[in-house]
Amino acid sequence: MPTQRTPDELSQQAQFTFRGTVEQLQAATMAEVPVTSRTAIVRIDEIIQAPPAMTPFVGQSITVQLAPRERVKEGQQAVFYTNGWLTGKGLAVQSIGHRPITEVPRSLAGPTATPAQQLESRDLQNR
Repeated sequence: MPTQRTPDELSQQAQFTFRGTVEQLQAATMAEVPVTSRTAIVRIDEIIQAPPAMTPFVGQSITVQLAPRERVKEGQQAVFYTNGWLTGKGLAVQSIGHRPITEVPRSLAGPTATPAQQLESRDLQNR
């Protein structure tokens, strides 16, 4: 069994990180997304880091395609580490993992930077 990635490792691999609430399992917000056992509708409660084009989605419900062994429950709140998948009238993302809200890395915490600035800062540090 592969080892579970830490929140810091996940945040380095994700372009779009947000705190969200799972609203519905095996469902999608966009007709273009095939509904499977790995799709879920998640409301974005807070964006932690994101490309500028994704920041307007705060407060909206989006489709999350869960990673193969990833499991969530309706009503669950978590921090989702994702990458963009489809955009149009809505947003669909592919998850690389999620963690309980209490496990947000310190490098992502704090109100001093916008979500886009957080992502830009992370990418600059990686270079």
